[in-house]
Amino acid sequence: MGAVRTELKADGCAVLRLSNAARRNALDDGMLDRLLAELVRLSAEGRCRMILLEGEGEHFCAGRDLSGLDIDGVSDEQLRRDFSRLRDIAQAFRDAPKPVLCVVRGYALGLGAALVGWSDIALAACDARFGFPEVKVGIPSTFSGLSLLGRVPLKMAMNLVLTGAPVDGSEAERIGLVSRAVPTAKLEALAAGAVEAMLQASPSAIARTKALFRAAADAPPGARPGLALGATLAGIRATDAVEGRSAFREKRQPRFSRPCEGGVWSE
Repeated sequence: MGAVRTELKADGCAVLRLSNAARRNALDDGMLDRLLAELVRLSAEGRCRMILLEGEGEHFCAGRDLSGLDIDGVSDEQLRRDFSRLRDIAQAFRDAPKPVLCVVRGYALGLGAALVGWSDIALAACDARFGFPEVKVGIPSTFSGLSLLGRVPLKMAMNLVLTGAPVDGSEAERIGLVSRAVPTAKLEALAAGAVEAMLQASPSAIARTKALFRAAADAPPGARPGLALGATLAGIRATDAVEGRSAFREKRQPRFSRPCEGGVWSE
């Protein structure tokens, strides 16, 4: 069995590490349950300011671990429960008030690539491999493939799911599946810089910004100004906004509020 290991660092960065090295970190049922539980828990954990998701060893995640599943004997009800869990994981990525950063080395296939799509920021090695190979084994690309919609142009998404052909990290950056791709030797430093930048920012401003962008992405263009106004009215006089303006005037580093239990900021 694989595992999802959690390390909550003193600076507030929570590292979730997919650990199933013998299966290239493919996700079994226990790992999926643990991933969902940890995303929900860390969303409400006061000491956590951001979540970094990575794979143990040389690979990020090779998809769903089917080695222990009786595919021929699976019932419709089991499939419904499985899809319900995947839906909940995708929603947990979206609803987390903390940013979720994926760092990708090696394979990110099928459900592994979907995790990348659901994240807020994804950084990858140029030689990482992304793909949705389901059609090559006679299975339609469904929940995992749909993670591309709204993130990758439709024609590019269709090319990935209909051919099953993988792309490297550089191409994944070009089509918008990842935020940036760099040579493997530079990936750790790039990720560390992104973590530091988010930890230096206001956690409440990050939470409001993430919520706004997630909501606006699903809203018709005409509704977006109203969403932006609502976020501005809620945030411009918040404690962190006042502190940020004071720090700017006084030419010092701001002392932003810290999150407390339940994911609420002490403003």
